[in-house]
Order: sequence, then structure tokens, then C-alpha cells
Amino acid sequence: MRKDPRTARTRKRDDPHYDTSTSSRASALVLIPAMAPRLILTSLLLASSPSSPPPPSASFAPSSSSSSSAVAAAAFVAAVPPPRRGPLAAAGGGRRWRTPAAMSSSPSIDAAEAVDDPPSATAAEEVVPGLPPATLDRLVSYAASYGAARGLQVELPSGGGHVVAPISLLPQAYPRDQFSKARSLAGPFNELVDRVGRDGEFLKGTLEDVRGVDEYTGKLLDLYVEIYLGAFREAGMAPATTVGHRRGLAASSWGAASKRDAGERRRPRGPTVGREFVAADVAALRSRARADRRSIVAPESGLCLLLLGPPEPQAGARAGERKGEEWGRHARSADRLGILRSDYMLHRTSTSEEGEGERKYAIKQVELNTIASSFAGLASAVARLHGFLTKRMEGELEEFLEANERAVMGSEAGGGEASDDDGDEGDDEVGRGVPESPAMIALPRAMSVAYDRYVRTRGDDESRTDNPPAILFVVQPGETNTVDQRALEFALWDEHSIPVTRMSLAEVHARTALDESTGRLTFVDGAAGEREVAVVYFRAGYAPSDYPSGYDTSEGKGVEWLARERLERSLAAKCPCLGYHLAGTKKVQQELARPGCVERFFPDEPKTAGAVRSAFAGLYGLGADATREDLEAVEDAVSRGGEGRYVLKPQREGGGYNYYGAKLAAKLRENCAVAELDGGGCASVRLGPALSEFILMERLFPPRQRAVLLRNGRVEGTGTTVSELGCFGTVVASGGDEGTIVHNECAGFLLRTKFEGVDEGGVASGFATLSSPYLC
Repeated sequence: MRKDPRTARTRKRDDPHYDTSTSSRASALVLIPAMAPRLILTSLLLASSPSSPPPPSASFAPSSSSSSSAVAAAAFVAAVPPPRRGPLAAAGGGRRWRTPAAMSSSPSIDAAEAVDDPPSATAAEEVVPGLPPATLDRLVSYAASYGAARGLQVELPSGGGHVVAPISLLPQAYPRDQFSKARSLAGPFNELVDRVGRDGEFLKGTLEDVRGVDEYTGKLLDLYVEIYLGAFREAGMAPATTVGHRRGLAASSWGAASKRDAGERRRPRGPTVGREFVAADVAALRSRARADRRSIVAPESGLCLLLLGPPEPQAGARAGERKGEEWGRHARSADRLGILRSDYMLHRTSTSEEGEGERKYAIKQVELNTIASSFAGLASAVARLHGFLTKRMEGELEEFLEANERAVMGSEAGGGEASDDDGDEGDDEVGRGVPESPAMIALPRAMSVAYDRYVRTRGDDESRTDNPPAILFVVQPGETNTVDQRALEFALWDEHSIPVTRMSLAEVHARTALDESTGRLTFVDGAAGEREVAVVYFRAGYAPSDYPSGYDTSEGKGVEWLARERLERSLAAKCPCLGYHLAGTKKVQQELARPGCVERFFPDEPKTAGAVRSAFAGLYGLGADATREDLEAVEDAVSRGGEGRYVLKPQREGGGYNYYGAKLAAKLRENCAVAELDGGGCASVRLGPALSEFILMERLFPPRQRAVLLRNGRVEGTGTTVSELGCFGTVVASGGDEGTIVHNECAGFLLRTKFEGVDEGGVASGFATLSSPYLC
């Protein structure tokens, strides 16, 4: 079977050296009309060769035939994903002084920023404006020594030791009012994730289109439905089948422009049954469908067979693999733990013709991370380093810091008093300077709350001292961001006496056991014997590459998915549970931005809903639920030269998948058609089904500041940069349909900085660095 290029390029968020690809195995046959771009004509009765090269692109030519006679035809159309762009394709022009390690393909800071000018970088030997060479040398020496002394490091691949983490040598200017706003939004976003994660109908309806074209998200949704909603299939039973047009699409014109107003909220609807089909046709088609085929399309009619859920069980599948409502009873009663990070960019809100003095910026959300939100430990160390440097060398850094402040604050630069902030997340009166992040206090505290509640629920308080339960860190094989993770592990022991064990998903499958009667998850911990797991903390499992043995779990295959299922079904608190995980998908983020959607989750709290909504950037759907406003954004990007105003995002975490500029426009043109009126106006926009896994996001324009970036303890380069603020939040909620939030707080921050003009920019991958805000 052909590998999904997106899956093959999936890398660890924190590790630039991991490149395990997985074979793509379809989980659903989806109802879609026929389309021509990047398609292969194949037969249902023939298997695709895994070694066959992808076909050349074809021009877009949607079918207009509505005949149903092709249902029984042997030829059908299967979509082939387009090739992904190279890792440096969007790096832009200008000089870029990089170490060899910086040239590897990697995840990005999943940011929606844009800059108009090509990037500029200056070699270390050249003078940095505002920093004399002697001052620069002292700063670098301090940073390298501090990193070694305080654990500001990352692990080299294959156990080759440790080096200083990629950092910005000095902090970046940041408006105090916007920093305080980001912190104040942590609590509301924590509540929002909890409420969304419990609303099964909302998640199912929102992700309905995505599950048909994105196998990974579809698998997560299937597990969520089976475990938390009580929907199930007994072993040996086939998934439910629906035949007809995809919702919202006409047989002769897929993706037609919506007649609804842009402001009207659209709720997803289930697929309708096509009148042309009869039961015999359905049975015949399904019997001939391969288990790994997403859809069976009739190219002439635009109709197809929709097979919901994973492939039908193969011969020899485990008896009793699905056990009805009892299957998820422990998971439904378990506590939920969220360690979230909401990422923001400053976005220009107004610019006067008089110049920079009138420029204003406000935070806009890039994404909300609900799984494996990393770098809390390292970012806290960077903030302490920057606090030390800006106070120890205050007189020597004044010119450099003031220049950046003017770039952000304009005429308001220079106000406020120096900061003595101790990192108390409840204090909104943040002073001038570098605040201290409380992340390494707040994150262990939240995990301790979930842990202690588990122990009390078990009625076994004495177990805290006699072979106590552990917190299980689920990690990726060959992890290099171990220092960041170990900092959290050591804090849990030092402050709360909680032991931690680390396993990959494959190790979880091999080493753990689930007691079906009690929900207890246990493992053998060496000489300590059997130990119970109280909390499961995922630092892996957010990408298809974390499941290399595939989606087919029959006969003991697909061990990573079996492990994920076992963990989810246990009584241990999950961080995150599947509901929280799905709440962080791009499609859910886009749906929440619809008029009235956030208000649905805060019906009696209009101020809270308004504050959350104020952080949203422009977000546009590309599925069958697309509104007129969504289609106008597509038309703007495709036909009006507006491709620079948007970012095209798939349902993936870790970055490295987004489309920008000309590549964005090309991707949209491959999968949509715009019909123009004689006068040049847009009559309609037709969206192809392949776009359902994407959202279109407004591109953000942050202030540009000068920075000196370090890698491996040496200056990598200096130039104009952009930054992204991440604000951590922690939430603990009780189980059940109407769970109660028992812990909710802001939990610290991080800042990531990269050279302007670079679309891709992961911290450990050579493009971005860890930094901290200098509040002004």
C-alpha cells in the first residue's frame, strides 16, 4: 500500500531525527463525488501495488453527470495525496547562517505569521546593532555556562550527551497588557476544552467530514465514540453502511456555494440516502470493497458507498473485542487532566500613516494544544536566564532592548516600572522586564491533584507510602527532549513524592495489564513488583508516526493503537483523554469560531464567551459545512491574489504540514473550482472532498524584532525575527457526563523566536529557538 506522504514526514515535536513512517490503512469508506485532480483509475477487484509511483497531476474537471448506472461499474476513482514540499522551500531569500544540524527537515512553530521582506541574518563575526562585540561575547559565555549549570539542555541523538538547548540570547519585547490577557484566558480555555470534550454530538458532527479523509483523526473519533458514547460493535459485526450523496453536496455540483448567510451557524447533518441505490447494490458494493479502501466512488454519478468506522473484522479477530456500554465504563468515570497550551501571535490591529508610533498589536490565537504540550521545563529555565542577563548586564543591553521595544510599542515605549514578578499566575499587575514562569510548580501541582484524587477514589491512602501508584509518561522511542520531560518527573518526586515511569506505546502494550472488573492499570516495576498507574501523561501519540504498526488491530496487530485503547479504557486519569485530544484539532478550533458556537458552551457567561472570541483569528471551513464567508475566503486566496493573507492547515500536530503563499493557492486550485460571472464577480466556489481535512486561517502579522539566536551554545546568527507566545493552563475535572472542574489555573508560559520569512520552525529542528518576553 502506498505510504501517505504526510505520515512519512511526520516527526517528533521535540526531535529532528525521528522519521518513522507508517503505512496508510483506511478506516472508512466515504461518500464523495468523482473528481479528476491527482486521481488514479482503478478497479475494486484489483489491489493497488505498494511500489507503484504516484501518477502525474491532472487538471481539475468535476463530473457533471448524475447517472446512477455507474454504480455497478468496475472502475472507480481513488484519491492520491499530493507530494509534500521540501523542508526549506519556504525559507525565503537573503542570507541564512545555519549549522548543518539546522538544515534538517522538521516540525514548525505551527504559526500563521507573515512578513513582507526577505529574511536577513548576520554572521557572528559581524557587529550586532546595539551589542558591542565584547558584550556579545560575555552574553554567549553566560548563556552556555548557565545552560550547563541549570539543565537548559537537550539530548543528542543516540545517547551522545547533551548540549545547550536552542535559545534566543536575549528576551523579546512584549506588551504587558497582551501578556496579561493571554494569562487571563487560560482559565476560560481550560473550561472550554472540558465542555467540548464531553459533548460527543458536537465532536462527532464537527469531525464528520474529516474522518472520511483523515484516517488518524477518524481512528481517534472511533475510539472516542466507542468508549465514551457507548456506541459499539460486537466482534464479527460489520460497521454501519450509508449510501448516498455527501451531506450538503448536489450530485451534479459538489461543494456548491452555501445559500446561508455567513453569520448563520451551521450544524453538521448526517448523510442522506440516495434514491438511486437499492439494498442489493449496497450489499454487492460492500462485499467487493477492500478493507483498506476509504471510499467506493461512482465517477459518473458522483455517488459512493460510505462505510463508517474501522474496517470490518478480519477472520480470527479477537472474540469479544467490543463489549458494548461496559467497554468504556471505567474511562467514563475516570478523572480528566488537561495540560494545555494556547499559542498566540501579536497581530497588527491598526497602523497610522504617520509611522510606527501609532502601530498597535493584539494577541490572536494560532492554535490550542491539548496533547504533549512541551517545553514548560526548558522555557522556565530560559526565563530565569534572561532575567539574570537583563539585570546583571542592564547598562550594556539598554540600547538593544529599547530598539525592540520601539518596534512593538511605538510611541508608548519606555513606560512602566521594572518587574519583580515572582510568577504568581493570579497577579495581573505584571511589572516591566522578564517575568518568571511558574510552569514547573503549576504543572506538577495539577498532576498531583489528579493523582491524589485517584488514590482517594481507590480508598487506599496508605498506598502512597507502600509501593505507591505511579504516573506513566508515554514517550516516543529515541526521545531527545528528555531534559524537559525529566524536569517535570523530578519536580513530581521532589515536591509531591510521586514516582514516574516512562514507556513507549509499544512498551505499554507489552508491559501493562488492565483489570476489566476494576479498571486498574498495572505493570511490573522491577523489584518493587506490581505497581498501579494513577495518571497517564501523553508526550507521544499525537501523530500517525507514533503508531508505526498500523491501524489494523486484528490478531494482535496495531499494537500502538491497542495500547492507546487500553490506556483510555482504564480508571487512571488521562492527560489528555480522547475528548480533550479531539477538542484541540484544527477543525474544532475553526468550528468554535463560528458565530454562536463559543456562546453555546458558555450560555450564562457572555463576558467569558466574548473574551474567548476576541482571541480568535479569521478561521474558515473547507468541508461540506462551508458557509458563504468561507467560500469567499477561498475565492480571495485563489482568484484575487490573496494567498498571502491565509494559511492552509491540516489536522496535524507538531507542525511542518501547512501551506503558504503560492503553494497554498496551488493546493486550493487542485481541489476547488471557481465559476465567475461575466462582470468578474464570483458566482460560486466548489470545494473538493479532499479539502475537508483542512481549515483556512487568517495569516497573522507580528512585530519584527532583532535577535541573536544560539544553537549548541554558539551564535547561529542574528537578524530580524518574529515570536509566538504560548500560555500553559492546567485543568482537572471529575468523570461522568456532568463532571465538575476541581482545579483550573494558568500555569506559566513560553516564547518561541525564529527568523522572519521562515514558515517552518521547530525548536529542536534548526529553525526556531526558545525565548521569553520582556514586558514593556
